[in-house]
Amino acid sequence: MMWLVRLLAKIYFSKIEIKGTFPNEASFYVSNHRNGVVDGFVILSIFKQKMKTVIGKNLTKNAILRYLFRDQIAIYRYPVNMNEMRHNRKELSRINKEIENDTSVLMFPEGTSHLGKGLLEIREGVSHVVSSLNDPKIVPIGLHYEKGWSFRSHVFIQIGEPVTLTLNNKKETTEEIKNQLELVYDDGLQFKEPKKNPLLAISLFPIVLLFFLSNLLVLLIPYYVSKKFADDNNVIALWRILSGVPIFILQSIIYIGFSIFYPFLLVGYLIITLIGLFIYRIWKDAAGLD
Repeated sequence: MMWLVRLLAKIYFSKIEIKGTFPNEASFYVSNHRNGVVDGFVILSIFKQKMKTVIGKNLTKNAILRYLFRDQIAIYRYPVNMNEMRHNRKELSRINKEIENDTSVLMFPEGTSHLGKGLLEIREGVSHVVSSLNDPKIVPIGLHYEKGWSFRSHVFIQIGEPVTLTLNNKKETTEEIKNQLELVYDDGLQFKEPKKNPLLAISLFPIVLLFFLSNLLVLLIPYYVSKKFADDNNVIALWRILSGVPIFILQSIIYIGFSIFYPFLLVGYLIITLIGLFIYRIWKDAAGLD
């Protein structure tokens, strides 16, 4: 179901810019963690080969995420007993085998995410994973969001060069991984400031209005759901996606039902939606809206 994960990322974000290249062979990737589970959506959306992600087992409690991320490597972020620790060891032991079977693995060694400045503390669990690999090599990824919560905002991804770690000890390996992430993550990165163009904004407004009216449920309900349930900026996009997917399915069923009587309604809806997704960000920038 990775195609759907990729699609959701490309719908929510208008531009995902990449600098650097992925190695041809299956590799172990580590990335800074900025925007919750949406980080996985974004990286998977640009990765063309097979990849599995190390995710928090708490995510599998949600039916939609369980469906999207089934067969991933799910671990307890804070194991509290021996059963949970054994589960984590079993899951993490899969990583080397996955890479040998030509499937890359992605891990977020900070363990939790934030949209603030800088990296969080790198957890030492990642050093155990690297030490278990036949080839103790990582590929660092730096994730940068213009506004990680904002619909149709921009993302910049820096892919580093593969690095073989020295593995002297757990603490030094963890520090080395942190250093590699700092090389690909630019705390001061500035996204291009949009230029206002009132004439363009006015000319595009009728199309944007049609886009909003024809997708009213999908745009409004996730907005209010995220307002109510998101406790920080780094989970706003996730709440909008989780509520937006079922609402979109419901809305599509409604349009399909009405298209029985009005055959061109569904076609018109699809055309307006596709055009709207393309020009919404252009209109927003031209209008000078944050």
